[in-house]
Amino acid sequence: MFEGFTQETSDFLWELSFNNERPWFLAHKEQFERCLNTPFKALGQETWRLMSEKCPEREFYLHISRIYRDARRLFGRGPYKDHLWFTIFDGEKDLGGPAFFFELGAATYSYGMGFWDASPTVMETFRRTVDANPARFRRIAGAVERRGYSLFGPEYKRPKKKLEDPLLDSWYNRKWVSVEKGFDPNWARDQLMNIMSPYWVYIAKSEASLQAALTQVEYMRDKVIPKLQAASFHDVRMCLEMQHKVLNAELSLRASLAREETRGLHFRTDFPYRDDENFLCFITLTKNAEGGMDIEKVPVKDEWKGDLNADYADRYGYYFPGEREAKGLPEEEESSGGWGKK
Repeated sequence: MFEGFTQETSDFLWELSFNNERPWFLAHKEQFERCLNTPFKALGQETWRLMSEKCPEREFYLHISRIYRDARRLFGRGPYKDHLWFTIFDGEKDLGGPAFFFELGAATYSYGMGFWDASPTVMETFRRTVDANPARFRRIAGAVERRGYSLFGPEYKRPKKKLEDPLLDSWYNRKWVSVEKGFDPNWARDQLMNIMSPYWVYIAKSEASLQAALTQVEYMRDKVIPKLQAASFHDVRMCLEMQHKVLNAELSLRASLAREETRGLHFRTDFPYRDDENFLCFITLTKNAEGGMDIEKVPVKDEWKGDLNADYADRYGYYFPGEREAKGLPEEEESSGGWGKK
């Protein structure tokens, strides 16, 4: 019997995303079975049983994903998935028909119905159905929209046909379609604030804390932002704003990881000192051809550098916490509060 998920479920998935390797997973396999795998299977089986009772004339099949990734298709990722899903479909799976689904991740869940990797034959059959009775399909599509579901699926670069109806065209000219409950942009904003505002991300940074935050921001970028849902014109603005906020958060975290020193308002607990030799520069990030981010150092102007031959203790008039110890500098005789002064 499904009794719900707990905070431990979310914590396990976050930990797995940070420690996606076999030794860690084997050490936590009992936890995986208890807080994630067992309740997830129970939810899938109860959902399948309910649907079978509601529609006894149909024969439903249940498929539950495994936590293990295909070793042939890791593409630099760890061997374990950071989310699970199950699908319930009518008839044989190989027929490529639509399926109901539920997906659970560390911070989100989603559910809906649709085709995935549908064959051209299946989608052509779908389009013929729309052509046979456009008015009927429009009523169905309108009802789906009114119930708060969003439409997803890659669109053809060259539309198959223009129906001169924006609602029908949005369904008709896709390689596959799915409808899912999207995410409220206001909820997404709060989640991003929870990631970026802790002092170990915003003030006293380290490689571990920055990488943990970046993993969560990447999850939002890939899993949440594409599924934001607007219920009003105000929400449309919020959806666009959240796309840029998540991008800005990723840029900030990657730049902070690249700057392995402390300078100005950028304080790294693992590098609590200025490193003029390697980081007397700006950090720039640009989008590359693959869609990723390239990091580059741009030196500051010579007139801003000061006397690089001066002794470290003479060059700077104040010290960050831990800087004296890291650089072997003498202790301050008297403290006036705040960060150390010479």
